[in-house]
Amino acid sequence: MAKPLPDAWLGGLSDRYAVVGFGGGPYASLDIELTPLGAHRILGMPLSELHARCVALEDLFGDERRRLTGRLRESADWDARFDVLERFLLARLRLGLRRPPRCSG
Repeated sequence: MAKPLPDAWLGGLSDRYAVVGFGGGPYASLDIELTPLGAHRILGMPLSELHARCVALEDLFGDERRRLTGRLRESADWDARFDVLERFLLARLRLGLRRPPRCSG
């Protein structure tokens, strides 16, 4: 039996498809796609560490996750939710890497 998804999560890239079940109840989703460099700056780790994994946002962002998901749920509409997410991502970028990681090869 599959493990239930966390309340808020990030799915890493994979070379296989994944079937995601939500238990039949109502749900909402806000999906974003990040470039490898953008993800590294926001997450503080290379995307390769998340390959084929589903990671709870709390494991990545701690208390910031609770504040983020709370603000998203309290937002009146989708425009407001995207504003909340944009502010969160920009704040993470300001905290993130100042220089891109070295490329191998």
